[in-house]
Amino acid sequence: SFRVLAFSVMAFLFSFGMVAQSHATVLTLTPISTVASVGDTTINYDLIVSDVADLYGYQFSLQFDPTLVNISGLAEGFALSTAGTTFFVPGAFDNVNGFLQLTGDTLIGPISGFSGSGVLASLSFTAIGAGISDISVNDVLMLDSSFSEITSTVNSAAIEVLANAV
Repeated sequence: SFRVLAFSVMAFLFSFGMVAQSHATVLTLTPISTVASVGDTTINYDLIVSDVADLYGYQFSLQFDPTLVNISGLAEGFALSTAGTTFFVPGAFDNVNGFLQLTGDTLIGPISGFSGSGVLASLSFTAIGAGISDISVNDVLMLDSSFSEITSTVNSAAIEVLANAV
C-alpha cells in the first residue's frame, strides 16, 4: 500500500544519505610533487592518512626510479602512536632496483585503533640524476582493531630533479 511504499522510499533515501555522508580513507604521499636539484639530500615526504577509523596496523611499499633518486631515510609518523604503544618495521631499502619494501606499523595489545588524520611515516630522498621520478605507494594493507581490512584510496607523488647549472 501507500504506507509501505512511502516507508520504502524513505528507507532508501535515508540509506543513500548515510552512504553519501561516509568518509573514504585516503593515503597521500605529500607533497604530491616537488622540484629538487641533483645532489639535494633532504627531499622530504610524509605518508598521510586521512579520515581513517580504528586503524590498528598498516603496511606499504614504495617504488621509485633509482637512477634519479635514492631513499635515504624513513621514520615512524606520529599518528598511530597517539593511540598506544607501537611496533614499527622500517622495511628494506633497495636503491639498486628502486624499492622500499614492506614498511609496517602496528599497535600492541587489545586497544582501539587510531581515528582521524595524521602522518604514518616520514621519508627522505637524495637526488642523484636529472629527470622525473614517480614515487608509487604500493602493497597497502590497513587493518582495524578487529583485523578487518580498511579500504583506502592511494595518492602517490613525483620528484622532478633538475640538473645542476654548469
